[in-house]
Amino acid sequence: MYKKTVHIGNMRCNSCVTLVIALLLKLEFEFIKVEVGSITFRNELSNINLIELKENIKLIGFEVIETKNSIFAESVKIEIVEIIHHLDGTQKNNVTEQLVIKFHHTYKYISEKFTKEFGVTLKKFTNILKLEKIKELLLNHDITFSEIATIMQFNSVQYLCNFFLKHEGVNSTKYLHSKF
Repeated sequence: MYKKTVHIGNMRCNSCVTLVIALLLKLEFEFIKVEVGSITFRNELSNINLIELKENIKLIGFEVIETKNSIFAESVKIEIVEIIHHLDGTQKNNVTEQLVIKFHHTYKYISEKFTKEFGVTLKKFTNILKLEKIKELLLNHDITFSEIATIMQFNSVQYLCNFFLKHEGVNSTKYLHSKF
């Protein structure tokens, strides 16, 4: 027999939750809830059901994760996605501080576990997500660079522009012109 809660890797949003729910209904597995990163079943899964879940979950782009380190690193990944998604300029703590508070570990410990699991540094992963959010804000909202800098927790517009140029390879103005 297996645990009632199974951890799932690569889930990022409610659309992922919907995909997993559809799969569980198709497989006729009884579950209590599905959240980003986990499934709680009504009863423990048999080894046969676990194998079936692993095979089918992989077909839709996810994976069952089982080791303590993998579960921890995936939890960190999910939290970073949530933090970046919800940035609105009102947060008192930066992303690093929020992770330390959430996981009750030093940033060094969190970063080492994350890097070991995913082969990319925590800082690089966070920067990729920040860049994507900046692009979204630039393209989909009628807000100023100053407002974007505040939302994304940059100390200045110049720092935002330097960050964008460094990670995108073009400045934000050229990027905007290339999209319209």
